[in-house]
Amino acid sequence: MDLPNRFDENLQDRKAAFKLYPQAMPSAWAIEKTDTAPCRLTCPAGLNVQGYVQMVKQGKYRQALEIIMEQLPLPGVLGRICPHECEDACRRCQVEAPVAIRDLKRWPQTSLIPDVKISCDPKIGKVHHRIRSGRSVLRIPFGEKGVNAVIFEALPKPGGMLRVGIPDHRLPPAVLDKDIDVITNLGVSIHCHQRLGHDFTVESLKAEGFDAVFLALGAHKGLSLGIPGEDLPGVRQGADFLRELNLNGETETGTQVGIIGGGNVAIDVARSAVRMGAENVTIIYRRTRQEMPAWEEEIRAAEEEGVVITYLAAPRRFWKGRPGGGTAGDQNGAGRARFIRPAAAHPGPGQ
Repeated sequence: MDLPNRFDENLQDRKAAFKLYPQAMPSAWAIEKTDTAPCRLTCPAGLNVQGYVQMVKQGKYRQALEIIMEQLPLPGVLGRICPHECEDACRRCQVEAPVAIRDLKRWPQTSLIPDVKISCDPKIGKVHHRIRSGRSVLRIPFGEKGVNAVIFEALPKPGGMLRVGIPDHRLPPAVLDKDIDVITNLGVSIHCHQRLGHDFTVESLKAEGFDAVFLALGAHKGLSLGIPGEDLPGVRQGADFLRELNLNGETETGTQVGIIGGGNVAIDVARSAVRMGAENVTIIYRRTRQEMPAWEEEIRAAEEEGVVITYLAAPRRFWKGRPGGGTAGDQNGAGRARFIRPAAAHPGPGQ
């Protein structure tokens, strides 16, 4: 990149990496940056990506973790499940492949996170109540800002959809627990088995003296297909399947399992079904491979584990079928639902 050379009153050009002036002693070089790195601009949290990547490169893992936790208190979680759009924006893509920005979060977190201390402001006497303990709640730094924060969670364990919506093979519970411990060490208290509208209300919290209430209820319900037969035994929502599996360690899974959809939840259900002993697992997606919203790495992993993906197909209805065929069901095959491939499989305009 050529830039005007101010030392020569802009009569000549210089490079972005330049010597301050010919007689500089010691002979020092500088790099002029006029914008923010695209990886940081892409990150929703504005994480100092260049900072912690350089610290990891130099083996300064504690400093790397401290830089990450200035904006994100969940490095272990995001080091595994972050969408990592920053890697798509990485300028290294213009040369070969992007820097492994997401994976580099894991390395310092694995061994150092219990020892890292987050500095907190003095207490200001404000009490803040948060309903549910998912990602959006856990990353709010009220504990750092001197606010006494209390979290009420309806589930038996904290974490929200991080706990019940992501299978253990992608996000081990021990990793989530370690990140949550950092939050509680700031003085944030978490109360489980507390459901809004049943155990308390917003009005009751205000009456107890809470200065503010933050609602973060999460997206715990799946979308309906709007086709006949969705209420048949053996037809389940992916979110319900994963919740039961994560909370109980097991769930009812048939030997022949079909999953409707092409996102990460569909991949999670498919790979979990394989681990639960399903003999044949098929993902049915209405568009092409290139249009699947699931991460490419997850799609490849599912295929390597034996999951079959059928493209340009969608269900019209479900009905009870013979044992051994269908989308999902109980172990003995009773009340299974069968998949129908539509006559016109190709999606229409805008589909």
